[in-house]
Amino acid sequence: MKPKVIIIGGNLRINGISTFNMMIFENLRDEFEFIFINTAPGESHLREEIISKGGRIYDVIVDGNGPYRSLKQAKMIREIVRTEKPAAVHSHYFSNNGIYLKQAFLEGVQTRISQCNNAPLKNQMSLGKRLAVKSSRKMVRKYATLRIGCSESAREFLYGDEGKVVCFPIDYKMYREPCGDCYQKYGLDPNKRYFLFSGRLTSVKNVSFIIDVFKDLPDECVLMVMGYGPEEENLKKQVKDNGQRNVLFFDKKTPVKELLSVSQAMLLPSLHEGIPFISVQAQACGVKCLLSDYITKESQMGLTTFLPLEKDAWKAAILALASDDYAHEPQYDRRFDSKFLISYFRGIYEGLSSDQWIERGKEYTLGSNRFYRDKDLCQDCFRIAHEMGNIRGTFHYALGFFEGNGTPMNKNRADELVAPIIEQVEFRAAKGDPDFILILGDMYSFGLGKEQDFEKALSLYHQAADLGSLEAMCDLGYMYLVGQGTELNKETSAYWYKKSADLGHLHSIRDIGQSYMKGEGVPVDYVEACKYFKLASDRNYSHGTTDLAYCYLNGLGVERDLKKAEELYLLALKQDRERAMRDIFANKIDARKLIGGEGIEFLDVDEITEISDQNTFDGCLCVSSDIKTIDPGCFYSSYVKKIFVEKDNQQFKAVGGVLFNKDKSVLIRYPPTNPDATYSLPSSVKIIGPYAFQNCRNLEEIRLNEGLEAIEDSAFDDCKKLRSIDFPESLKRIGPWAFHACDMIERFIVPANTEQIGEYAFGSCMSLTDIEVDTGNRSYCSVEGNLYNKNKTSLIQYSIGKYQSAFVIPDSVVDVGFRAFSDATYLEELDCGQVMSFPEKCMYYCESLKKITYRKGAVFGDKALDHTSPDLEKVVIG
Repeated sequence: MKPKVIIIGGNLRINGISTFNMMIFENLRDEFEFIFINTAPGESHLREEIISKGGRIYDVIVDGNGPYRSLKQAKMIREIVRTEKPAAVHSHYFSNNGIYLKQAFLEGVQTRISQCNNAPLKNQMSLGKRLAVKSSRKMVRKYATLRIGCSESAREFLYGDEGKVVCFPIDYKMYREPCGDCYQKYGLDPNKRYFLFSGRLTSVKNVSFIIDVFKDLPDECVLMVMGYGPEEENLKKQVKDNGQRNVLFFDKKTPVKELLSVSQAMLLPSLHEGIPFISVQAQACGVKCLLSDYITKESQMGLTTFLPLEKDAWKAAILALASDDYAHEPQYDRRFDSKFLISYFRGIYEGLSSDQWIERGKEYTLGSNRFYRDKDLCQDCFRIAHEMGNIRGTFHYALGFFEGNGTPMNKNRADELVAPIIEQVEFRAAKGDPDFILILGDMYSFGLGKEQDFEKALSLYHQAADLGSLEAMCDLGYMYLVGQGTELNKETSAYWYKKSADLGHLHSIRDIGQSYMKGEGVPVDYVEACKYFKLASDRNYSHGTTDLAYCYLNGLGVERDLKKAEELYLLALKQDRERAMRDIFANKIDARKLIGGEGIEFLDVDEITEISDQNTFDGCLCVSSDIKTIDPGCFYSSYVKKIFVEKDNQQFKAVGGVLFNKDKSVLIRYPPTNPDATYSLPSSVKIIGPYAFQNCRNLEEIRLNEGLEAIEDSAFDDCKKLRSIDFPESLKRIGPWAFHACDMIERFIVPANTEQIGEYAFGSCMSLTDIEVDTGNRSYCSVEGNLYNKNKTSLIQYSIGKYQSAFVIPDSVVDVGFRAFSDATYLEELDCGQVMSFPEKCMYYCESLKKITYRKGAVFGDKALDHTSPDLEKVVIG
């Protein structure tokens, strides 16, 4: 029998609370029996849907207001609780949460959740309501096992300094799917600009204000109002009385995503809110939001502007957005991701302890009978255990930051988390607790909280294994397999893998299968390998599933069966899509046809010349063992955020998601959408290859290593956010276009040993005001921040971000470099001195250039003076 959950709140109507509850219901109804309590008369929009999907409903309708109504409702709710015996009661009424949860407490309900979804101002509540809230606060403190608010203001309103924030979630995937032609569907004019209000039509939402704003806007700006509520007829009358043709009303059941797809912006002029659910939905669609400044700023995801409730301010903002033709990127914020909320409430309804949250996290690490692998949820479970004060939870949470597993890598954060628990870990380990002996071993193995010491880690793993730790046995299997902290010994490795596998440790089940497959420490036995792979697959470990698929693919231990292999690969894609795609690419299977249901076909590839769905999944480029060449220029407009290389590849290696040659002497490609703002080159790097960092969209600072000798062609081309770079003394070569269009860099300092600077290496850097050259350099020099050859006969690059309006080329200069002045923003007058030849695009896009003086007979190359001032004065002398 499924455990029961009673939900109180939302009253089965279409509103934010009901949307929240229905999302939980939809995702967890196979695991829990949901019972909804409706406390209000009138239409219940969701009743039919809930019942059709297996939910049950009690109507607790009491006439009147005030304490009498609340007490009578509480009495009825207690009878329901007594009858149903739920595992959890989840109440959403801030003024009645206390009295409702008291009934759950009196009936012995284990989990009692108080949720507050808004924070009304004191002057917006009647005296009776204020007294009810005061009473509710006291009872909530006494009877709730969990206190949450949908925003900081809501949390503080009901719980003061206590409680936690759990935001209203959305299914991000749904908001990224196309909607079709909604202009045609709703009879809208594509030439007009549409703005959306969606929500309850109540006085608090202040819709009359925004209707009045649109009264003063042209008819090309149209307000769409979608919702229902007590103000609906008044608002329609207001529009009619105003004679407005630019306000449209939509049925409350209209899919909000479809209206957002035609909206310039979502408008919410509310007098108060929690975190408005609709603003999260809008930003997830890439739609801008205008919100009143009474609303909490917590909804900001990058596309929201907060405005005072002044008509002129809203009118100006709407008109500005009406002329905005830019398609904004959909925004993501994990606070609002429904998968985290569903996982959280699954555990809350189950009543998980902190140790159980850790075990849940470990289930998500590899997969389990119940769950598929999910690195994000794994880290989230460890976070919850950490916040509950569990030391083991803290360590695993820190390890996620250390490895970048389920969260961006942040070793400083990992160290901060671990530092306070080291003494406690050591104390518990000294007492012989195998869990803490294991953690101490991990600290030495990873170098987290301790200096890395594999021999100490090995000793600790042996202690924990002798006390029955299956994880420690698995760790020993790995250390003996690769010779880490000990002599390599594959027989001992297989012993530990098999011992922990036969005791049920999932990781080792797959590992001993690999040992039998490869004959590592045990005789080659494909049948035995398949047995273990199947055990791992049956527990949703995707590596076991793809290993078993490989056996069917090649007839190892089983008859060759491409259909069975196909079934297994498709199963692995459900269990862990990232790992499964990696194995599909590694085996040179046509991923497009496999996923499209066309069976297994093979690709004959040994090079990567384009980024596609045949080598990349979810931003990860997978380089199989057969790949011999990779074109670094093919990454330019891709969304690659990390690169993975199979360990058997003889040409390439990936470290931290960055592509190198095998010995790491050449950095070949940094992923263009890697989210990190800074990067430090390994000390082994001698060459940054062509296009290696081209169009890296988030990179702000690069730390180059001493020993670096060359930065090749277009290596940092179009790194728009790159602000800081210091060249090492060892640098000998800077290739053509190496730093082209690095618009944030203000200064380059060329070291003494640099022998070669390629054409346009520092070109189109819009903020560049200074190029300095070490006085000991034998090939180059600088004068007033501009780059010349050593004897100053050639002006190679003018620093185009200089604010000076006039420049005279020195008389020693006889030629200037390709596009030497191109894009010089502030240059108005140029005296060309003795130069007689100007190459292609030399002053291209010097849009402020009004006067140029040059000698008679001077020759200008193609487009040399294109896009200068239309009034350009040409003064010829001599």
